[in-house]
Amino acid sequence: SLSAIESNLELGDIKFKKKSFIKTNFWDELIPYFFEKTPASVAFDVKYDADNSFASSDFKDQYDEIYQYGARNIQNNKDYLEEFEYFAPLYVFKNKIPSHFVIFRVDGSGIGLLTKENFTNEIAKKLKFVKSFDLSPKTALGEWLQLNFTNNEYFPKTPLEMDFRELEFCKWNGIDYSTGGWCSKSYFIDDYLESEQQIYEFEKFIFDAYRVNEVVFPNILNLSFLFDDTPSTPDVTKKWSINRYYGFYIDSFESISTLSPWIAPFLRDDVQILPGNVIYSPSNQDPFVEGFADSRPFYVEYQGEYYKVEKFVEVSQNQVVAVPQPGGLLSQQYVNLEVTKYRIISNIDLTSKQSELNSNFGRVDSQNYLKTYQNQYLQIESFDDWSVWLIEIDGVYHNLIKDNTGIKINSDYSFDFNENDYQYKIAGKNKVVSFVVDFENPPKKFHIYRLNFSDIKDFDTRIVDTEYSKFEYEKESELTQTDETKMHV
Repeated sequence: SLSAIESNLELGDIKFKKKSFIKTNFWDELIPYFFEKTPASVAFDVKYDADNSFASSDFKDQYDEIYQYGARNIQNNKDYLEEFEYFAPLYVFKNKIPSHFVIFRVDGSGIGLLTKENFTNEIAKKLKFVKSFDLSPKTALGEWLQLNFTNNEYFPKTPLEMDFRELEFCKWNGIDYSTGGWCSKSYFIDDYLESEQQIYEFEKFIFDAYRVNEVVFPNILNLSFLFDDTPSTPDVTKKWSINRYYGFYIDSFESISTLSPWIAPFLRDDVQILPGNVIYSPSNQDPFVEGFADSRPFYVEYQGEYYKVEKFVEVSQNQVVAVPQPGGLLSQQYVNLEVTKYRIISNIDLTSKQSELNSNFGRVDSQNYLKTYQNQYLQIESFDDWSVWLIEIDGVYHNLIKDNTGIKINSDYSFDFNENDYQYKIAGKNKVVSFVVDFENPPKKFHIYRLNFSDIKDFDTRIVDTEYSKFEYEKESELTQTDETKMHV
């Protein structure tokens, strides 16, 4: 649904709250529908209390969060059932829409100083998964994003076309506020450029031109993601807690491996995989130690995926065999010979890869560490090269972190794994999940993901127009450390 940011009293009206739309609506048509002939001066208004020179003893007056990226309680719009929202403006690139938006919690108030040096220990290793929003075309929101941006031939290549040559137009591209539709409005800036302008004034002129020309900036979507969260321990709910929430746009959940609590049937030591994925034991033909049975399915695991094994009979025609005759004689006869064989059902050629089968067993111990079949701490290649890892257990995501002991789950949940089932517990409630394999239930596996974060578009929102800000200053005896390229003479 659509809601307006309450930049002024008019935009706080109920008619600008929770206006529904569907996934086939075009963004450029929704703008005039939503604002219903509201003056552009109202819709484009930026909240400004003109209080820069005033001091206040009330903290709420010291910091304005209306445009602040982050989590907050939903206070002004009780039409929504969720308790929290995460305001996360997205700078849209036509061919690069994030796949997910993910919200994490860090327990505690976090009153310490955060730096790039301690970010990993203070934030990344304390993240607890709260909720993920799928932005791919598999969801209604993802379909809407694809329709309006990814597959939209009218979406402008750039929001602004600047031409500093004399008598040439500059173009402001976007959505026509009054009529809808994608537009490009041209404007001469020769008169403005005739006099020298300060950086702040020039930037203000450029952005004010969107309001003057009634063009909606095309690349920014002010998205809010609604969610609930109840911090808990395995035994109780935390009725009162102070926490921090962090939300990130993600380009992809990259599946690296899987882990299964189910132990695949043991294979004989001399097992071979022949062409056609025929699995064979020279000593017994039957590749399984316990013996193949038709009463339940048999699987083998390869690189985290499970493939069913089928039994089939191969008929070899006109085979010469020795047949006993009266008097102890043998005669050679041509017969059709039936041989029972076993085949792995897979599109992957597994020939000679028998040594790579059935190595995916693992579990979670009582301290939430990941363990292998040999009861060793599980290792994940290149784990330290990525900031955030997740494991999905029974449809719930949990953060994975690494300490001096091993890789463990950082979560409000506790886990208990048994021979044929596992249970997880939160807020005193247990859920038991069986991983017995039968014809209705294939082997259970837990996907392990590493997260590829979307690039952040950085906007300097700290600019204040003062006499001192109109000029650049350098200290007389030292160079300013800045990312800007400068030549010092």
